[in-house]
Amino acid sequence: MAKAKYQSLPSEVRKILDENSGEAQSRRVGATLDKFEQTERAKLDASKTHTIVTLTPEQRTTWTARVSPIIETWAGTDDTHAKVLAKVRELAAAVKARK
Repeated sequence: MAKAKYQSLPSEVRKILDENSGEAQSRRVGATLDKFEQTERAKLDASKTHTIVTLTPEQRTTWTARVSPIIETWAGTDDTHAKVLAKVRELAAAVKARK
């Protein structure tokens, strides 16, 4: 939502939006999606008609090499895209460091 539009909303509406957005809400949604993923993965693991394939390190390297130009082209669209990619990489590194 554009900042000007947000500022034009009544304070009660802004309060509702504030209470249901931001990092806390993102973490709640993330936890819900993590649980959903685990449940669905378990269903697929038990399925006789589906196979889950985990990429080998070599396959992951190939995948990354093939996708990287697409990501870099997207990031090169403008400064905003570049900043978004930099932030995603920063957050991913922070998460990886905690594991």
